[in-house]
Amino acid sequence: MKLKLLAGLLCAACVLPTMAQEKKSAVSFFGNYNKPSNGDGMGNVFASYGYLVTSQLELGLFVTESFSSGTTTTGVGGNAQYYFGNVGKVGSYLPYLKGDVLSMSGGPASYTQYGAFAGIGYAMTETTEAFAEVGATNADISGNSQSGSQVNLGIKFRF
Repeated sequence: MKLKLLAGLLCAACVLPTMAQEKKSAVSFFGNYNKPSNGDGMGNVFASYGYLVTSQLELGLFVTESFSSGTTTTGVGGNAQYYFGNVGKVGSYLPYLKGDVLSMSGGPASYTQYGAFAGIGYAMTETTEAFAEVGATNADISGNSQSGSQVNLGIKFRF
């Protein structure tokens, strides 16, 4: 019995400190439908990795696949996201602002896109957050400026 108790205490001593640590890394999966002002609409799916560099500022990298008029385009980018609240507080809403830059290649043209977003997340658990964001984008495609709007819906897992 003492051996089982000792083994349980050793396991708890190893596991509890890692559980108490702040979850600074995150993986997100999200998607949208984007309707540029002067072009065809496109669907986008994203996968991203973010890291909290402070308690409210997250820096991240992401990859995306865009689908439009039978064409698939691949992109990579980076973002910065500022939270107005406590990240990971269960049952709380977490408003934020985000800016990103995206480099797309493939399809008829390669281009760079810039975006500014306002969003809100809901912490379902300490490590799982659902979010929605709305934003404006501007892309320079073959020398033509093209603006648009986006609504992104997704889920984030913190670890």
